[in-house]
Amino acid sequence: MALDNYPMTKHFFDVTWSALGGDPRWEAQIEIEGEGILESSFYTSDFGCGVYAALAAAVSEVVSLSGTPAPFVRMDRARSSAQSMCQAQTIGGWRLPKAVGGESLWDWYPTGDGRWLEVHVPYPYQAKRLLIAIGADWSKESVAGIIRQAAADELEEAILRAGGTVAASRTMEEWAVHEHGKMVLAEPFVDVVETTPWEDDGWRPTPGRPLAGLHVLDCTRVVAGPEASRFLAGLGAEVLRIDPPVWEETGGAYVAEDLLAGKRCARLDLKTTEGHDTFLRLLSEADVFLHGYRQDVLDGLGLGEEVRDFTRPGLVEASEDAYGWTGPWQGRRGFDCLVLTSSGLSVAEGEWAGLDHPRGMGTVILDHTVGYAMATAVLRGLTRRLTTGMGSRSRAALARSAAELAKAGRNFEPAEPYLPGRGARGYNPKFATESRVSSTPNGPARRTVPPFEIDDTPLFWDRCGELLGSAAPRWASIHGGAHGFEWWSERV
Repeated sequence: MALDNYPMTKHFFDVTWSALGGDPRWEAQIEIEGEGILESSFYTSDFGCGVYAALAAAVSEVVSLSGTPAPFVRMDRARSSAQSMCQAQTIGGWRLPKAVGGESLWDWYPTGDGRWLEVHVPYPYQAKRLLIAIGADWSKESVAGIIRQAAADELEEAILRAGGTVAASRTMEEWAVHEHGKMVLAEPFVDVVETTPWEDDGWRPTPGRPLAGLHVLDCTRVVAGPEASRFLAGLGAEVLRIDPPVWEETGGAYVAEDLLAGKRCARLDLKTTEGHDTFLRLLSEADVFLHGYRQDVLDGLGLGEEVRDFTRPGLVEASEDAYGWTGPWQGRRGFDCLVLTSSGLSVAEGEWAGLDHPRGMGTVILDHTVGYAMATAVLRGLTRRLTTGMGSRSRAALARSAAELAKAGRNFEPAEPYLPGRGARGYNPKFATESRVSSTPNGPARRTVPPFEIDDTPLFWDRCGELLGSAAPRWASIHGGAHGFEWWSERV
C-alpha cells in the first residue's frame, strides 16, 4: 500500500522529509502495510513509522547514486512498533554487571505543591549529584521524603544546577505558554545548514552495500545517536565510537546488542594534547561526525565549528540535544522520559490511563524518532555532498520531537500494545515473532528485525556488539587524507 493509506504516518513522513529538503517523488519508492500499534493516547506508532519511512526514502535515494535503479522499500508497521520498543532480549539470562551505587532512584515523586518531580539518574555520578543537591541518602524512601516537602520548580532548579537530571511535571497547556516551550516549537524539526565545499576523495555508494568505505566518527551516548550510527553501520559504513577513558553505558542487552552492534569502540581523553590531536586526525579522515555535545563543550575542547570545518571540509555532521538549540533551556541535560514530563505528554498519558500520576509512553519514542531523523539527515547530507559538493550540519532535539507529537493531536482509540510473540492487532503474527540472534561479549541476544526491507540492499552488521574501549582509536580502512589536520594542530 502507498503511504496515503496511512494518513498520520504520511504526515510524519512529510514533516521529516520536507525538513531535510527531500524531493517528494521518493515517496513513491515506499510500500507499507500492517497495523502495529503502540499503547498511547498519541500517534506514537505513526510517528515512529513516518520517520522510518523518511529514512527508507533516503536510503533509496543514496543507492540510486551508485548507478543502479532506485530500490523499492517494503515497510511493516508491526516491525516498526517493535523497533520503537527497543526489543533486544538476552538469551540464557545473562546480565551486565550492575553499576556501583544503591537501588535505582528512577520514579515520579510527589512534591509539596501538588505536582510531580521525575528523577532519572541512570549513571552513578548523576545519582550522587542528586543526593548531594537535596541532602538525601541513596534510597527512594529518603529521596521521596525530601521531595515531598518542597516545591517542584525549586527542586528542579537546585538539582539541575548541581548537574543532576530531573524534570518537574507540567501540563501540555502549561508547556504551550512556557517561554522555552514556545521557542522549541518555533525551531525546525531538523535544522540543516550547508557548510564547506567537499574535497572529493572518490567515495561513491556501492550497490548492495551503499555505505561501504564510509568513515563515521561516533561521539553519541545512550539511545538516539547510537541508533543512528548503528543503522549507518548496517548499510556498510565503518563506525568508530569514541568514549571518555572511564565511561560505561547502562541498559543491559539493549546496549550490548543493539546500540554497539557493527561498531568499533575506542577511548580518548579529549582534554589532553595527545587525545585532542588523535581526535583531530580521526576527524580529518571522517566522512560523517555524529555527536551529542553542547556547543560550549566543543568550543572548550578546541573543537568548535570553525575547527571542524577546516579539519574536514565537506564533513556531514549530525547532532542531537535534549531541549533544543534556542531559548532559556538550550544546553539543558535531559533524557527522553524527562522531556516527556517537561512538555506535558507524561501528564496527559497518565490522565488517559486513569492514573493519579504521570505515565510514560512504554517506548523511548523521542529517542527513536530523533535517532532515525539523524540517520536520515546523514544520508541526505551524503546525497547533497555528491550532487552539490557541499558539506552540511544537521541538528535534532528530543523536545522538538515531543512538540511534533503533541502538535499532531491525540489518538483516543483503545490500543493493544505490540509485544514480541504476539501478533499486532489484526495483522500477520510472523512479524511479531521474527527476530535474529547475534553474539555479544556478554552472551547471545535476540533482536527484532528492521522495520523495512530494501530491494537488493540487506541491512546487516558484520561485527557484534563490542566492549567499550576494546579497539584502538584509528580507522580500520584507508580512506581520504589528512586534510586540514596539520594546520589546525599548529593553531589550537
